[in-house]
Amino acid sequence: MLVSHGLLEPIPFVNLDFRSLDERVMDLLTLVRRRLIVPSLKATDRYDAIRELVEFLVHEQEIPMDAHEVVLKAVFNREDEKPTGLGDGLSLPHGVVDLLDREVAALGLSDAGIDFGAIDSRPAHIIILLVTPRSLKHRHPTNVRNIVITLCNPNFRKDLAACRTIEDVINFLSADEDDETI
Repeated sequence: MLVSHGLLEPIPFVNLDFRSLDERVMDLLTLVRRRLIVPSLKATDRYDAIRELVEFLVHEQEIPMDAHEVVLKAVFNREDEKPTGLGDGLSLPHGVVDLLDREVAALGLSDAGIDFGAIDSRPAHIIILLVTPRSLKHRHPTNVRNIVITLCNPNFRKDLAACRTIEDVINFLSADEDDETI
């Protein structure tokens, strides 16, 4: 397909697939390493939810113990700056830190929902914590954007929120990945 650029000759339309680049972004299933999932968060407020997900990542050895407080501070500071409730039952708390060498994310689900200060005032039932090393901070906005785009589909959100076990989440995300929607 050709797209005219308003000059004498058309230029070819290029469909960039960022996943094919060396500096590719990561999909949700990759970010949660097919296991970093808390299907039933115990937390009742956003700071406790963040703390629960960070402590889970420490327990799973995805965040070093000595980075625990640094990660909490970075994510809490971002949350204080601007709440990460996206609306429609979603929240994406995130931060950039020096003490990691790769992106890591944890997906938490809450039946009751947790107030993350969303503009629609609805509680978050799907919480994705994303932590990015400062050395890869150039990928952070794109990873955030891609997670948000993935979660824009209301049927996707509904089906994900209905998952009750880690296996349910992995099977759901794997099936969706096969459909090339993640």
